[in-house]
Amino acid sequence: MNCTEAAVKKVLPKSRLSQVIMRDNLYAQRTYELQEKALEKAKKKTIQWYEHLKKKFITDQLRKLGHWRQESMKIQPYLDSLRAYEIQLKLQSSKNRQPT
Repeated sequence: MNCTEAAVKKVLPKSRLSQVIMRDNLYAQRTYELQEKALEKAKKKTIQWYEHLKKKFITDQLRKLGHWRQESMKIQPYLDSLRAYEIQLKLQSSKNRQPT
């Protein structure tokens, strides 16, 4: 044992309190790291869930839009015929009102 080791042993406390404190700090640090890891995992899972719901919403909206477009294409000829009929009625009524 050299001189410095003897000096260090004199300075160190006689009890094991320092070892207990160090172990407690290590335990607290490990606990903190586990909690941090769990929070990161939960955050990642939440982000993935949000992205999934966002993608699903957009897909549903596009599907509905396509469905509405198909329905409007089926109804469009009927609406066009109604407009043509209204225009025809207006022309006939204006011809009937004009003095000849």
